[in-house]
Amino acid sequence: FLNRTRGPVAIPVLFKLFELYPTIEDMASANHEDIVSIIRGLGFQNQRATKFIALAQKWLESPPGRGKRYRKLNYPLKRDGADVAPDEVVRDEADQGGDGQRDTRVAWEIAHLPGVVSSTAADEVGYEPEWKRVLPQDKELRAYLSWKWLQEGSVWNCENGSRKKADKEMMKRAEKGGVAFDGGDGHLIVMDIQSTSAGVHGLQSVRKAGFSLNCT
Repeated sequence: FLNRTRGPVAIPVLFKLFELYPTIEDMASANHEDIVSIIRGLGFQNQRATKFIALAQKWLESPPGRGKRYRKLNYPLKRDGADVAPDEVVRDEADQGGDGQRDTRVAWEIAHLPGVVSSTAADEVGYEPEWKRVLPQDKELRAYLSWKWLQEGSVWNCENGSRKKADKEMMKRAEKGGVAFDGGDGHLIVMDIQSTSAGVHGLQSVRKAGFSLNCT
């Protein structure tokens, strides 16, 4: 949603879509034209609607999980994934009760999902969520990850992935909840989401988080 679209425009539409299609199953069975009508104002509505539905269907068919990785050619570095076949599933034997040898080829838990760079939910001890390992180029994803890392106590460099410890003042700005996006001037914008048990009901305040994205 935030690709090629400003946050304040895209986010209300995103949460409207979440209200109408609250589960993956709902999205997988959605009518393409209904999705197009909801997101028409964002542009690229036909391509986006197709991708949303395809993503949900692929998730149901093959949900991400520990021990199953797929190639993303040339990500994050050139030639990464070249030694993995397009439809191959890289299985980590150490996670599958095998001989304890991990397949070190570069592959990702969610690379088989159409158009997605995100995190994989996992509760296993020692498992590192994928959002901690990616270096997205999209400015909105960079803003979001800067905010996520700040919640973890780190100031994150979006160019090389390096981190340094955040001071107390920075940590005060890492508030829970809401949505973060690039305000266009290098500063992070935090938008609060008003939610209840009945779902999302709109947007509250929009404010600068008070720090710049660290991409140098």
